[in-house]
Amino acid sequence: VKMPCTSANVYTKVPDGGWGWTVAFAFFVVEALTYGIIKSFGVFFNDLMESFDETNSRISWIISICVFVQTFTAPLSTVLSNRFGHRLVVMAGGLLISTGMVIAAFARSVVDMYVTIGIISG
Repeated sequence: VKMPCTSANVYTKVPDGGWGWTVAFAFFVVEALTYGIIKSFGVFFNDLMESFDETNSRISWIISICVFVQTFTAPLSTVLSNRFGHRLVVMAGGLLISTGMVIAAFARSVVDMYVTIGIISG
């Protein structure tokens, strides 16, 4: 037997105190930083080709390795999150990404970029 809807649920107060908006904003920032770096790599593409004196195919491997590592470590991240908790895994990932980016600033060759941005930051 279906009961007719007599009134709508109207909340005068946000159920979670507004915390959901904080989480949504934090998620946006994480996505912008994570995928923004990958998507904006094309801006630096020609400069990297000139500074390392490499071909476009060798430079494009930097982001290819990064995306590969991100994709294939996702299941590992899930297992680690279930075992140790989300905060610890996210903090460790953030530390790896920032460490890789800082070290990449001192890269002398494209192979250094493969390791720092591709593997460590990936």
